[in-house]
Amino acid sequence: MVLPDGWKTRLEDGDPEEIIRTLKLLHLSGMSTAFEEQKSSLSSYGEMPFNQRLGLICAREIEQRENSALQKRLKDARLLNPYACMENVDTRASREMNKELLYQLRTCDFIKEKRHVSFEGATGTGKTYLASALGNIACRRGYKVRCVRLADLLNEMVIARTRGETSKVRNTYTKYDLLIIDEWLMFPLGASNSFELLDLIDNCYGKSSIIFCSQYPHSEWYNRIDTDRPGGSESTLAEAILDRIIHHMDVIAITSKESMRKHYNFDGDSTTK
Repeated sequence: MVLPDGWKTRLEDGDPEEIIRTLKLLHLSGMSTAFEEQKSSLSSYGEMPFNQRLGLICAREIEQRENSALQKRLKDARLLNPYACMENVDTRASREMNKELLYQLRTCDFIKEKRHVSFEGATGTGKTYLASALGNIACRRGYKVRCVRLADLLNEMVIARTRGETSKVRNTYTKYDLLIIDEWLMFPLGASNSFELLDLIDNCYGKSSIIFCSQYPHSEWYNRIDTDRPGGSESTLAEAILDRIIHHMDVIAITSKESMRKHYNFDGDSTTK
């Protein structure tokens, strides 16, 4: 940090411009902005006690840092619908789901308890929107969130394994408090992909919460995992994956007499309410 000659004297004398320059050099932009506002509006702030004025300046710095951190978390979350929010969730009678449970999930206690959530329903019922809305709330409560489609996740893990970077990718996803996996089991998984999935789920177990968005009810998941096994035979691989999920999961099944996608004239499930 290079300071101009005489900076300390000017600072101790209360030179406003030197104070602002110093605050910016210290990367306290919130405080510098608040100080400038007070400097230009002495009629509003001049009668305030020093401690109160300083408190307002400090509060502005905290608010700006919190907002910057929130924007960083939201960007890192990569929500499929970044504008989704619970206030806009459609609860019309033609759309059936457990609204009481949905309301409870808004507290994000399930993340504290390391529980999972499954949104299950046909295409267009708004699964991705609801998951994104919960992800948005989680970000605002200070949690680290990441959203990804299952196919993209598995492709990334397969490529990482060929490069010897499996642990790197796995650690990238397990560092999040909440992982949202969209299009869960849309396509049946063979043994190889099932092993990749088990590796991730096992490392998330007891550390992170996962939201699953699936067209299939969880009662059908077993038969969509490790599908290379002979028909009708049991799969310890599928059992291992589901054992780490099902017993710690809240389920919201969604049915609707009309497509939310069609109702709102949206092009994709990721923007359906």
